[in-house]
Amino acid sequence: MKTGRSISPLGLLFISVSSIMGSGWLFSSFYTTENAGPAALLSWIIGGFLVLIVAFTFAEVFSFLPVSGGSVRIPQISHGNVIGIFCSLAFWFLYIVLVVIEVQAVVQYLCFYFPSFMTQKESLSFSGYITATVLLFVVSIVNTISMKWVARCNLIMTFVKILIPLFIGIFLLILYFSWENLFHPFGSQFSPFGAHGIFAAISTGGIIFSYIGFKSACEVGGEAQKPSFSIPFAVIGSILVCMGIFLVLQSSFIVSLQKGDIKEGWAALTLLNNNSPFASLMAEHSIKWMIPILYIGAIVSPLASGLIYCTCASRSLLSIAVNGYAPKILVRTNKNQIPFFTIWINFLISLVIFSFSRGWHQIADLLTYLFALTFVFGPICLIALRLQIPERKRYVKLPFVWVWTYVSLFLCTLFIYWVGWSVNSITIYFLIFCMIVALIVQIITNTTKAEMAEQWKSSLWLWIFSFVIYLCSYMGSYGGGHKILSEGTIMLIFAIMNALTIYLAVKFKKKPEEVKAETDYI
Repeated sequence: MKTGRSISPLGLLFISVSSIMGSGWLFSSFYTTENAGPAALLSWIIGGFLVLIVAFTFAEVFSFLPVSGGSVRIPQISHGNVIGIFCSLAFWFLYIVLVVIEVQAVVQYLCFYFPSFMTQKESLSFSGYITATVLLFVVSIVNTISMKWVARCNLIMTFVKILIPLFIGIFLLILYFSWENLFHPFGSQFSPFGAHGIFAAISTGGIIFSYIGFKSACEVGGEAQKPSFSIPFAVIGSILVCMGIFLVLQSSFIVSLQKGDIKEGWAALTLLNNNSPFASLMAEHSIKWMIPILYIGAIVSPLASGLIYCTCASRSLLSIAVNGYAPKILVRTNKNQIPFFTIWINFLISLVIFSFSRGWHQIADLLTYLFALTFVFGPICLIALRLQIPERKRYVKLPFVWVWTYVSLFLCTLFIYWVGWSVNSITIYFLIFCMIVALIVQIITNTTKAEMAEQWKSSLWLWIFSFVIYLCSYMGSYGGGHKILSEGTIMLIFAIMNALTIYLAVKFKKKPEEVKAETDYI
């Protein structure tokens, strides 16, 4: 079914900018500074341009195949049902966790006034868990009542979530900016942890997590006017616009620090309340009149994103059921045509995730891993579709496509690796879960042995890619890795592994005639 094309290029840009400006701006300046010191500024610039390289692959693919929900549909078109099932589960889980992190952000910032909401180990206390449950319940109720309510709430909140961060950042810069404060505050080194700290900040400081909203333009590309222009414009433009906003916020955070904040060193950055970084800085400088303005942004920004992600999570689970991968009862809707079963199942799953979470930072690391893994489909689909339907007109056509594919895939590998072993060690269970679900679906849909073999061959590259990164993360030095191998050795392994991944993804892609038949109507 084709959707109407009603979103203007500027509207599509606004959607991606709004998605990027979620809870990331509230915490990322703090965590990137912990990882890299003042060199966090370089982390934002490097991270932004690295994401931009990968984003160009999505700009080409999604501009010539503009379909809604393209992140699931396009990989399935190029590589078959097992990959399609994996993407369906990955994005469903992603959206659930995104709802969790946005609600977590609100509760964590409220700790400035209600410190009992968090334990000393940065997990939710009982009162914090109850508060999170109430907020999650409100988000779910609004989604259950009507999509009009969601749209109206989001429209109002979007202006607030963009203007308040800019106002705060510019105001603090006007008050405290000096080149000395920005690059060498209190005589400290600009890059106290060297290149390792700069690159660690890109993944574990929340930078990749902050930029991931650019993909929202791809998800609704099927509803965009002039998608050949609108999608690249929104994808690339949103990253550049938000890079500017994040640099303003990061600069304002660094110049506003006081000597006591870094007395234990950058890695042990200590504010009045580390759960509410900007609120703590304002209190330290006695700018208490500004704290209520900050809190409007701290509550509105995450909840606006949470509303939309709750909608996306319910529709993702609905799609899984429609495709026959889950019980048909999930397809049932209420009188407003809202899939209420999926909303409340996601609500219960979110509560379970809350009980295991250890604060915004840990959830952001998990999301960085999952999004970086889904980023892989940009370069893989780019090269596969170039070979499957070469005659199709490309409105954005990247030069040196094999080189661009390899470099983009290598960057995705680094994004996953830099998250560290502490996160990679638990994500293997998600991969195993996806494999089991794919096998069960094949069995209950009476897939023939020949079809099963073909579908698993088409997905072979993904499992090898993920397993090699898992092993290298264990033997590496990031995020609790065991430092068995040197970074140079790991980079060499990645170089070989990425070449093998591209070879397998190309060799076992779907047949061109099958892909052509599926894309002729788009």
